[in-house]
Amino acid sequence: MRRRISVGGPTLKGRESHSHGSPVRRTVVKTFHRASILVLAIGALAGCAGMQDKSAMYPNQVVDDAAYIAQVEHMARDRGVAVRWINPPQKRIKDLPHDQ
Repeated sequence: MRRRISVGGPTLKGRESHSHGSPVRRTVVKTFHRASILVLAIGALAGCAGMQDKSAMYPNQVVDDAAYIAQVEHMARDRGVAVRWINPPQKRIKDLPHDQ
């Protein structure tokens, strides 16, 4: 003989066995979810607004630091050491405006 196990409690006539809460609670939860989605969307848009190109604000050019490279290679040659630059040192130089 099998028994039926009721999870949601006794079933009432014309109603489901589980409760959905009061209408006020449902309204509060819906409002909370909508507000959460709105806050996340605004946060994402604010994050994207901060991703503008900074090179337009600071007109610099990145070049290899030739003086430093020459100094290091000269010292290495004097000591009998071979130098291979994987990431050569770089420096930023200000671009001159095109009008000048």
